[in-house]
Amino acid sequence: MLKDSTDDTASVIDLSETIVDLFTRDKQLMNDIFEKCAEYEFWFIRVSGFGFGFLFGLGQAALWYSYPKKWVLPVAGAIVGWLTNFMALKMIFLPQEPRRCCCITCHGLFLRRKREVAAVYAELFSSKILTAENLLLGIISGPCSDKLFEQLDTSISEGIDVTVRSQRVAKLMIGSEQYKSLKARVVTLIKGDLELFIQHVTPYLDEAFDVRSTLEVSMSGLTDAEFADMLHPVFEEGEWKLSLIGGILGVLVGWIQALAQQGDWY
Repeated sequence: MLKDSTDDTASVIDLSETIVDLFTRDKQLMNDIFEKCAEYEFWFIRVSGFGFGFLFGLGQAALWYSYPKKWVLPVAGAIVGWLTNFMALKMIFLPQEPRRCCCITCHGLFLRRKREVAAVYAELFSSKILTAENLLLGIISGPCSDKLFEQLDTSISEGIDVTVRSQRVAKLMIGSEQYKSLKARVVTLIKGDLELFIQHVTPYLDEAFDVRSTLEVSMSGLTDAEFADMLHPVFEEGEWKLSLIGGILGVLVGWIQALAQQGDWY
């Protein structure tokens, strides 16, 4: 039955809807996956402020030395805070293609780890999302289930015909209608126990499907631009917020520095 379905997988399962349904029911799942895949990038954003802040701070100190007005430090702090977070975010995905610059190869931090991320992503997705149990439950309960049950009816009916060595003798002994009714009854019983049946076959199917290896190989073959699109939208959505927060904190720190230097806020 599954073999017959592989010619047109979309006819028996809406994979997108199945995955969206899983993420909708367990919202933390998406966070866990991206936090694990981008663990290094999140760490880089946290610590990059020390390096960028020091470098930009030298310029801020030089400006203050030559022009010691109270508003200089808050304004410079806002620029430094915003620029620090902005630069950290850009370095994660840019440049998308490796480029040589002063004997150093520049490449997006996330893109450098393509193979490592592919392995982690494939492991998480295959063990938590695209499991045989989730896929089969998606098949029997999804919008394409009617097509599956049509194939199930056909497969069970054919299986009974193969098991019964001679249909002619069987029909002669119990009657054609009774034989047809018997097959319909078997189909009904199997459908009723389908979810119970799934629990017993999923370990084998997980091994047979080998989703982890398939995902890892496929993801490793993505171009850098395609690979960046996996994670970039997650950062991009909140990029301006993170940069804005950096600017606001920079203003506050700047005012504190001005107060420490001149003793008042005005």
